[in-house]
Amino acid sequence: MKICYFIGDITTTGGIERVLSILTTEQSKDSEFDITIVSQFHSHPTPNYFFDNNVKIVYLSEKKFDGHPGSLTRFIHHFEMIGKVRKFFMLNRFDLILSQSFPNTFTLWIAGLNMSRVIGVEHVFYGYYNSVIRRIRHVVYKQLAQLVVLTNNDKSAFRSEGLSKIVTIANPVVLSNRSCFPLINKKIISVGRLVYQKGFDTLIEIFGNIHLKYPDWVVEIYGSGVLLRELQSQVDKAGLTSCFKFMGVTDRIECEYHKASIFAMPSRFEGFPMVLVEAMSQGLACISFDCPNGPSDIICDENVGMLIENQKKADFEKGLSRLIENAELRQQIGRNAFESVERFDVRNIVCEWKDLFQKILG
Repeated sequence: MKICYFIGDITTTGGIERVLSILTTEQSKDSEFDITIVSQFHSHPTPNYFFDNNVKIVYLSEKKFDGHPGSLTRFIHHFEMIGKVRKFFMLNRFDLILSQSFPNTFTLWIAGLNMSRVIGVEHVFYGYYNSVIRRIRHVVYKQLAQLVVLTNNDKSAFRSEGLSKIVTIANPVVLSNRSCFPLINKKIISVGRLVYQKGFDTLIEIFGNIHLKYPDWVVEIYGSGVLLRELQSQVDKAGLTSCFKFMGVTDRIECEYHKASIFAMPSRFEGFPMVLVEAMSQGLACISFDCPNGPSDIICDENVGMLIENQKKADFEKGLSRLIENAELRQQIGRNAFESVERFDVRNIVCEWKDLFQKILG
């Protein structure tokens, strides 16, 4: 089974690239899979995540992948690649092409590929793009062999516009060598790019309101991004410099989870927040806004985490305070969360993908 994963740039650091690392590493253990990752761009010398030697990586250009996701700059870059994309797929045949996100799928469509062998994989929520882009997306997605979305809310939204070949498959996590921790450290952790979407400005505001009540507690944010200076300035002005830290990027985030007791996710919107699943898989007590989309598919009831009405800051503050004050509640939620994420184990997710491939190929 020759499978191609088509992506913008496999060397960038982000959720899609990490998902492909986890997914293809597990798939490469199955001799039925012959996996190639086709990357349109090549911003860095090597990928930031591990890829098995059995997974082939092909770069169509040596250009950098500039611009923000969904930006006009990115779309222009995709247009510039149409000729190379068409030529590559004329010379190289695959049973299925898994196109990661709409801009890449649009590139394949414009390049004239047979879309009946293309699976479109959405990594953002249904309403991420404006109405014009959504109309174009509808035309393209009607021709796909299958559309794969991350949440049931997204599935319902796409069905409402008349698309029928849709299935929900969650992002995978690796669940191995893990155990619950006592959650006694007075530390709150969060992980993500320092961008508006992630809502760290909101978390600073919320923690600033309760810091004097819980002076021994600290917050650590792991990630990098364009808002670092702005967020650090907000922290300093709020008098939180000693207790609200930006830690940069780490490739050993599991070790940091083990040092914390609470995971806070203040995002304004998500596709499918893997960091939330990963934190739950390490037995942390998690609190998240019920933003579109993903958290409600992961925190499925109040026993496994706190799901707060989207952007209700006062309610988030109350929930965070409850977790800080009640170690027994933290431990109970953490244990339940630990058990609830088994359904996202990469071995289970790979089976779902294989079933889908076999269904399409007959």
